[in-house]
Amino acid sequence: MDAGAAPPALTWPRSGLHGAVRLHHRDDFVLGEWPEGLREQASALADGSKVGTAWFARLVFAAEVPEELRRAQFLLAEVPAAAGRQHIIRREPPPPPR
Repeated sequence: MDAGAAPPALTWPRSGLHGAVRLHHRDDFVLGEWPEGLREQASALADGSKVGTAWFARLVFAAEVPEELRRAQFLLAEVPAAAGRQHIIRREPPPPPR
């Protein structure tokens, strides 16, 4: 990745549907009367996220223990969501990458 490029997690909310998805919790999409195929896809994405978070914790923090998994989750999911959330709510694009 170019040193000046934004990480994918920060550019992802720029696209319409994905931005809308960031306004909801994943459970909003897998509980209730959602079609089976959609629930299966959401579950597979959640499983993949757990695997990726564990990999990141091992790589960056040299441990896959609850404290480091929590740190990894914060860095990979919560910080990018917080960075883009207000732009999504206001229906405006985030500032362009520098």
